[in-house]
Amino acid sequence: MIDSAHAPPSFDPPPFEPPPFLRNPHAQTVAGCFLQDTSRYPLRPKRRGVPLPDGDMVVIHDDQPDDWNPGDRVVLLIHGLGGSHRSAYLIRIAAKLHQHGYRTFRMDFRGCGAAVGLAAKPFHCGLSDDVAAAIRKIHHCCLNSPISLIGFSMGGMTILKLLGEDRDDLAAEVDSAFSISPPIDIVRCGLSIREHPNYFYDRYFTKMLLDFAKQHRPFCQLAKRVIRQSPRRVWDFDELYTARKWGYESAEDFYQATSAIQHLHRIEVPTQIVTSRDDPLVPFDMFERAELSPSIGLHVTERGGHLGFIGKRGVDPDRWWLDWRVVEWVSQLPRRFPETRPVEILTSTSLA
Repeated sequence: MIDSAHAPPSFDPPPFEPPPFLRNPHAQTVAGCFLQDTSRYPLRPKRRGVPLPDGDMVVIHDDQPDDWNPGDRVVLLIHGLGGSHRSAYLIRIAAKLHQHGYRTFRMDFRGCGAAVGLAAKPFHCGLSDDVAAAIRKIHHCCLNSPISLIGFSMGGMTILKLLGEDRDDLAAEVDSAFSISPPIDIVRCGLSIREHPNYFYDRYFTKMLLDFAKQHRPFCQLAKRVIRQSPRRVWDFDELYTARKWGYESAEDFYQATSAIQHLHRIEVPTQIVTSRDDPLVPFDMFERAELSPSIGLHVTERGGHLGFIGKRGVDPDRWWLDWRVVEWVSQLPRRFPETRPVEILTSTSLA
């Protein structure tokens, strides 16, 4: 029997039911990506740079509500491939958590959002060290606050990899995680995205990655050569650029080394995964093969596509079914650590 301290929080959401016009997984995926009106979610974050040991930098965006007090829970939200702190799903969920009194931090990976031009190396989904650096920064800003991690797609896979690694630099304040549509086996995803009809996504993401490479041209002659070759598949782009830039022999070697599936059995932080059986980008069979730690809860919807989950009216205050599940999940967690927990003393050394 699993220790209650490591058991995932209770998660029993209402069934996800899409509207009749969004029952197709591709319709859910595309609508979830392109419905981007966030004007009714005003946030005024403070931008905080997070220097990395190799000289690159990521950025976190700090949204602190007026009723948040030191020691209250904070939430780190991490975007997916092609996203940033400006991604609609991050803005919507951060705003809803803000309304419930939670301080949120939205992270920009290397070269994304506000971090454009601040990194010589490209981002990839295995950069768990970068997330750990962001967590340490948040820990120093919010001493003794419990920290929840929420990751979407690529970001969701990165936090699973982080939590399952054998490392001693993860802040003890990280007490919970929520991962949405994580591509836990990147080799499987890399092969699936090339199949009909998913090649549409393959072309879309490849173009996006080439655009990122163009931003790295001042840093890298390799980027210039890859742009001239103009690969048409994500696998080919990673073979030519990402894998070589990070010292891997091939894209397959890179995918195998950075996939979270090999780490899931070691996760001890209470973690919830939500995915859909019809996700066109994350084949469900990888979860059937995965060895999940007892600390992980897996909730599977029959429909929802990839980061779609646009539901019918009447279940939630708006159609964004996933947003409300995240808010409910965070709201059931303790807002503060018990008073009996040892309090860390903040010193100038700990801020170095």
